[in-house]
Amino acid sequence: MRSNKNYIGTCFALFILLLTLGSCSKMNDLHDKYLKDGEQVYVGQPDSAKVMSGNKRALIRYWTSDPKAKKILLFWNLKKDSLLLDIPTKSRLEPVDVIVGNLEENNYAFELVTTNSELKNRSIPLPLNIKVYGDLFQASLHNRKVKSSSYSTVTKGLTINWHGAVEKSVAVEMQYVDLNNRSVDTLISPSEKSSILGSFKSGLSYRTIFLPEKGAIDSFYTEKVEVPIVLP
Repeated sequence: MRSNKNYIGTCFALFILLLTLGSCSKMNDLHDKYLKDGEQVYVGQPDSAKVMSGNKRALIRYWTSDPKAKKILLFWNLKKDSLLLDIPTKSRLEPVDVIVGNLEENNYAFELVTTNSELKNRSIPLPLNIKVYGDLFQASLHNRKVKSSSYSTVTKGLTINWHGAVEKSVAVEMQYVDLNNRSVDTLISPSEKSSILGSFKSGLSYRTIFLPEKGAIDSFYTEKVEVPIVLP
C-alpha cells in the first residue's frame, strides 16, 4: 500500500517538474525574443498642451521636459494631414507655439507625438480637440446698433446711445475727426450704454469686434458703418 502511495507521489512530483520546465522554457523564449528585438524605449509625451482657435487656423502650445524628445509630429484629419517639427532647446517651463494654417471651418481632433531625432522611438499620442472658425462665423456677425445721438455745443462732445450688446462681441471700434482735424480711433466696451466722443467735428464710423470663444487668437470684425451726424 505504501509503495502505491510512493509511486503516485513520485509521478505527481515528476508532473510538477515537467510543468515547471515547460513554463521556464516559454519564459526563456519570451526573454530571448525581447533580447533579439531590442529594448523598446518610449519618448515621453508633452507634459501638457492646449490648442486655441483662430480664423482658419489654430495655435497649439505645448511643454516638454523629456530630453529624448527632439521632434514633434502633429496629426489631424484622421492622420491625413501632419506636420513634423524640431523641438527647440529651452527650459521645461517654456512653451512652444505652433500655428497650423489653411484649415477649413470645422471641428478638429489633433494628436501630438514626440519622437527622438531618428524618428524611431515615439511617445503615446496626446489628443487635442478644437473648433476652427471662418467664413460661416463671419457671415453670422451683426454690427451693434445706434439708438440715438446728441451733440453738446457747450462741451463740443457727441453722445452716442446704443441698443443692447451683441453676443460674443468684445468691443466697438469708433473713428471720427476731432476739432483739430485729427483722426481719432477709440474702443468702447460692448456693454456700454452711452459713449461720449469729446471734441467731435465730423466723420463718425464704427465697427463691432468679436471673439468666437475665450482664448481665440483671432478677432472678427463687421464692416464699418457710417453714422450721419447733423450738428447744430
